Amino acid sequence: MVKEWISFGTYFRWVLPNIFADEYRTLFYLDTDTYQRRPGLQTVFDTIAPDVPLAAVTELIRPANPGSVGDTKFKEKLRDLGGRNGEYYNAGVLVMQPEPFLAMDGLRRFQDAAVRNVEFMPLHRDQDQGAMNLAFADDIVPMSPLYNWRTRDWMNPRFTEEYDPVVLHFAGPLKPWDRHDNPFFRMFEPDYLEYLSREFPEFERKTPHGSAAWRYENPRHKIKLFEHIRVALYRRRAKKKFLRTWYGRRHGREARGHGQGDQRLRRRLGHVPSISGRKTRLEAHADRLPLVRLAGASAARRWAAAPQFRPTAS
Repeated sequence: MVKEWISFGTYFRWVLPNIFADEYRTLFYLDTDTYQRRPGLQTVFDTIAPDVPLAAVTELIRPANPGSVGDTKFKEKLRDLGGRNGEYYNAGVLVMQPEPFLAMDGLRRFQDAAVRNVEFMPLHRDQDQGAMNLAFADDIVPMSPLYNWRTRDWMNPRFTEEYDPVVLHFAGPLKPWDRHDNPFFRMFEPDYLEYLSREFPEFERKTPHGSAAWRYENPRHKIKLFEHIRVALYRRRAKKKFLRTWYGRRHGREARGHGQGDQRLRRRLGHVPSISGRKTRLEAHADRLPLVRLAGASAARRWAAAPQFRPTAS
């Protein structure tokens, strides 16, 4: 019914505005599976208007094949949990401002939405994120995806170098601290493991099914040499698969917009709620939080080239 990698502690974030109402004007919340890749968070504090209760990044899930099962499921999620104009937000990175949040009775609205969301969890499996959208999808100000860089198509060296995101979000069941084979995720493994081993000595890493580590733990052959060959061949196939996904079939050259990942990124950074056929509220909020207009750009190239959408180093 729920996603096993998400604990019920995720609901605790929604009491933060009430707890810190007398201490802070603006709160920046990050999930534990996020990674600040470079400076830039200060821009949010410097540009957000005082009357914004919540800011978040749209889910930006755009099914590649209209009419497919994935397309139908996402339309159902928008219908059940999304905003009036097709908005749906990811809860992994949030900007909360206690004063306007309390003014709209935010905690009570979230609690009521969490109760209503119980009937939708078996279908959509979105815990507090589903409740957040039920309660606030029409009130949230959309932020730049640079502050919540996620989804499988985006999380690779090619797009992170090209678009230079501030915060990476390793959403989903696979995490950088697991024993998996994604070479991009493994770039961040030392930082996570150093922290986890220091703060949580009892922490044990997971071994995803089918990974190279899992294959060593579940050998097929009694002779070690055969096992080394088997795993080496698997790693070679896995590497080719990642390179093909990241750079297109001719991964030795620049994909020039023809790789599958590039095409999906362009679609997802296009006009976000085209499923509903209506325009977004991005332009209406541009004067309240200038950096949010990123998600409304018509193409990724135009977005990346616009200097006013790119946060400066703090």
